[in-house]
Amino acid sequence: MAVLSVSMAGKVDHRRSYEVGCSYLKDTLGLRLIEFPSVNLDEQTLHANPELRAEEINRAFEDPEIEGVIVTYGGDDSLKGLSNLNKGSIMLTATGRFSS
Repeated sequence: MAVLSVSMAGKVDHRRSYEVGCSYLKDTLGLRLIEFPSVNLDEQTLHANPELRAEEINRAFEDPEIEGVIVTYGGDDSLKGLSNLNKGSIMLTATGRFSS
């Protein structure tokens, strides 16, 4: 599962909640989490780089090893990157590659 930040700096601003959530996903649900660089960026850097956030979303959907995408926080700032998304790639894979 890809973990990324598309709007707010979830891990940076809410570290304890982020760590508890990741522990639950790994330890209880048995998921393998792949942390993308955006998770470790501060709020100002995330806000100034909608292209970087969109690029990470594209990479996550294009990577056959990633079976799902988890965002630390959504929000209206995530809308800034919509024009940079590879909608064709997302549409091909968004219906699910999740295996049991």
